Amino acid sequence: MFDRFYQVYDGSNYFIAYNEKKIANDNIKAIVESPIFLFISAFAYFFASWCCGITIKFHVMLFVPVLIIAVSYIAYRQVIPYIRLSFSRVRVFSLIYYAVVFLSVGFTEACRRPEKLSVVIALGIFIISTVYLDYFLRMFFYKISLATVFILIDIVIKRSRVVLEDTVLLVFTIVISSICYYVVMRSLTDNSEVTRDLEKKSKVDLLTGLLNKQSFEERSKEYIMARSPKAKATLFVFDFDDFKYVNEDHGHQIGDEALKRFGSILREYFHPSDVLGRVGGDKFMVLVMGEMPESFIEKRCKNILSDLKKMRIEDAEDFSCSIGICEDNNSRSYDELKEIAGRALFEAKERGKGCFIVKHG
Repeated sequence: MFDRFYQVYDGSNYFIAYNEKKIANDNIKAIVESPIFLFISAFAYFFASWCCGITIKFHVMLFVPVLIIAVSYIAYRQVIPYIRLSFSRVRVFSLIYYAVVFLSVGFTEACRRPEKLSVVIALGIFIISTVYLDYFLRMFFYKISLATVFILIDIVIKRSRVVLEDTVLLVFTIVISSICYYVVMRSLTDNSEVTRDLEKKSKVDLLTGLLNKQSFEERSKEYIMARSPKAKATLFVFDFDDFKYVNEDHGHQIGDEALKRFGSILREYFHPSDVLGRVGGDKFMVLVMGEMPESFIEKRCKNILSDLKKMRIEDAEDFSCSIGICEDNNSRSYDELKEIAGRALFEAKERGKGCFIVKHG
């Protein structure tokens, strides 16, 4: 049971992390449409009261939360253009807005009916859970904070017996809303398309589309351990030369574009069955299983170095990299191949960079 809960929790974190922009826009849309929801809710309340023969006494205090909500809504609409592209900013302003809405209405309810159980904050927690999507722990602590603030207000206004009833209701509401969150996220993460997408993104370097370091190492070790005795394996290590100066002189945006294009160059010269990965900031590795003539290695490396040198991004040009290569027919492990290729890369750097060195395992 706990394993399943953790899988859903972990899957929900992946889902939100890789869909932050869409979720932020959905959360903004929910608040933009909130006046319609509040109007419908108020109409339903008054209609139900009329049907049940309940007399509703209007009081000037009822206009206080309406005014507060209106001002908060207008303020939120004003900041939308500045927060739209930031999930964290949308979170801050959205949760402040919900807190103001429900605490103001809850305070009014407590003042007008100090002898009765308060339901507005409990209802608000359910509404927030329905219309606002965020990381589970953040929302859990937010709900606790919202309930705590209201209980402090309750203590000042109501008798201890009613405060206790409100506290029990809010605790129950937080628990039930958390279970509802679990059910919703389980449905999302169990969707095969979403699951496959999350698994793919968790294994891929988002900038280049190649495998990330962990996935590259896992797959390379799997291939190397499964090879037949004396079967050949060739490990390439590519490392940009003086890449920090690209970022310093031209900016990280140019640097990122250079890395992205280099990933495309590697895809062009290696087969889809080869293992390609970005294993560091400006370091790439490729594992090729099977026979490959040394003349073919030389031609491939020269072409890659040539394409890299011809590459131009705005005013940035003359890119280069050093290449260390390990060829092995002796059934060495991945870590041994990596160490040998690393020594070859070091020699290439020492020889003046922009070249390649081949070592045999």
